[in-house]
Amino acid sequence: MSRLSWIIPACLFAIGIPRAQVPSATQESLRVHLSDIGDVECVGSVRVRQRPRIRCSGPDGRMLIDLPLGETVGYLKHDPRGIEIQARSLKGLPDPLLIAVVASPHGSTTNWQLAVLGLLEGKLKVLRKDPFELWSSDGIFIGDLGSGRGVGVATWEFLWDDCHLCPSRYGVHFFPWQATLKLLPSRPSTDLRTTGKFDDGISAIRSLGLPYSNTLYEFKRLEGFW
Repeated sequence: MSRLSWIIPACLFAIGIPRAQVPSATQESLRVHLSDIGDVECVGSVRVRQRPRIRCSGPDGRMLIDLPLGETVGYLKHDPRGIEIQARSLKGLPDPLLIAVVASPHGSTTNWQLAVLGLLEGKLKVLRKDPFELWSSDGIFIGDLGSGRGVGVATWEFLWDDCHLCPSRYGVHFFPWQATLKLLPSRPSTDLRTTGKFDDGISAIRSLGLPYSNTLYEFKRLEGFW
């Protein structure tokens, strides 16, 4: 959890400062063509007091994926969670690659869960057993990881210390695509850590020579949750 998530909300609510209005993004639909299946429709939905779900069905209406994603109950009373699904074409990964993101606000930060799906051996499958989970101070990149690491996913997160509101060191984790096993690993293959402390994740990974962008910022429907 973010270093701010348990401090700021209580302070704001105590003095009556309203939280910024969070947009509604509770329903999402994406239609994509998969070569061995045909036209597939993926629908993401957020319902009060239920865990959001991603459901993908084939051209005959048969359910191909029914995936829970995100937190079960919204942290805030009005439950303003959001969901978005995008299709990508990235060399070295199943094409198209489906990326689903659920945002669950926690007052001063947001919990982000991201799932990656793709066509493998004629079937639509989740490419990692568990979703990637991050907070707003963290980040994620999907693509060529550089330096001989191959294609895959990199995540970065601040590392807790005794001063939760101060600049922090960051850790970076690499999850290269395992072509033989046809999956993204549950555990990182390698890790890096910054020696200095930084106010934000992008500055931290730049200090390590990593040119990544944060994939979460490409999900524009969820911009209000950043």
